[in-house]
Amino acid sequence: MTFSPSSSRRGFSLSPPVVVALGLLAVVLVTFAACQMIPKAPKDPYRFGTVTRGDLNRTVSASGTLQALITVQVGSQISGQVREVLVDFNTVVHSGDVLAIIDPDTYTSRVQSAQADLGAAAALLSQQQANLKQAEAQLALDKANFDRTQYLANQNIASRQALDQARATLQRSQAAVDVARAQIGAQRARVVQSQASVRSASVDLARTRIVSPIDGVVVQRSIEPGQTVAASFQAPVL
Repeated sequence: MTFSPSSSRRGFSLSPPVVVALGLLAVVLVTFAACQMIPKAPKDPYRFGTVTRGDLNRTVSASGTLQALITVQVGSQISGQVREVLVDFNTVVHSGDVLAIIDPDTYTSRVQSAQADLGAAAALLSQQQANLKQAEAQLALDKANFDRTQYLANQNIASRQALDQARATLQRSQAAVDVARAQIGAQRARVVQSQASVRSASVDLARTRIVSPIDGVVVQRSIEPGQTVAASFQAPVL
């Protein structure tokens, strides 16, 4: 079999669409090569910004059971019925905040009674001091009378009986002064005791307001309004 040159050219001829596609591919390759040959500007390794002052935070992830650093059990030093509870679980409190209130009526009455006793003791002390002044005045008068009688007796003008009577009167006046001074001393002790009773009753009245001793968060609440707490042997935890 023989092939002619004309028949060979007809077998390897390309269609127009293929020629167009090859031409486009050549253009793309040339463009890509040209882009690769263009020198690129070096990247700037620096980043600029305004200088500010702030905190550095460090986060640590861990698993486990949370426990408070300080736990304070707040109790009551007095007995009584709970009138109000002002906090609950997870309530944030500060030192001195009122947490609960115990019925203060009984302790208010005790304060008033102690104040009344103090007033009566002070009034009696004032009366005894006035009696002492009166006794001292009588003692001074009897002393002057005794001195005059003794002078007259030395001059044989007054009798020995009159002198003895003046001496006895003077001694009674001196005894009265001594008794008045002893009563005043005892009454002053009663006044001091009454003042201590007032202070003690006032402290108990102040303790009807249960306050927080520290800053923190309430993690437990063991009482409700109307509940009675007894602090006979140990302070109950509220």
